[in-house]
Amino acid sequence: MKKAVDRDDFQKSLLIYRSTPLQNGLSPAHMLMGRRIRSNLPVSEDLLTPKGASKVRKEKERQKEKQKQLHDRTAKPLSTLKHGDRVRVRDINTGTWRQQGHVEEELSPRSYKVRTEGGLSLRRNRTDLRLQPTVEDTAAQEVELQQDPLELPELSNSDHADNGQTAASKSPTAERLVRPQRHIKPPQRLIESC
Repeated sequence: MKKAVDRDDFQKSLLIYRSTPLQNGLSPAHMLMGRRIRSNLPVSEDLLTPKGASKVRKEKERQKEKQKQLHDRTAKPLSTLKHGDRVRVRDINTGTWRQQGHVEEELSPRSYKVRTEGGLSLRRNRTDLRLQPTVEDTAAQEVELQQDPLELPELSNSDHADNGQTAASKSPTAERLVRPQRHIKPPQRLIESC
């Protein structure tokens, strides 16, 4: 309306009209949206909340709980890092783990300040850091493997006589799995006959 110079006044009057109940007891906004709208007309707070709002809230909480349970089945907590730990840093742009550095300090429960080999000081989340094994850790693992070698079960002579196979062919490392392949037969029209 051109005579309504102040558009704000016009919008308020439309809001009041749309929130005023008609003869059937429902306002135009209530019929359209299924709930009452807030306006400058005095209305009880209980009338403004939709009837099914509590059901929707409970359903959303149930969905969140279910989603948390499904996530927690496979999620595992990452170990905390200490000052001086050697780590690999994930490059945010490429997603590679090429940068190396060491932890300077823990800023918050999952956030660390890392000094890279290039001299950069970065703040990274624990998910973007991988702990690098030190030389002592790898040496200790090698010593454990040398002290506790895998023992293969010894085969008796009767097993050799029955199957005719050597002990090496029975070991799990020597056994080779071959994927089955389908037999391809060329069509008769392509076979030359003389």
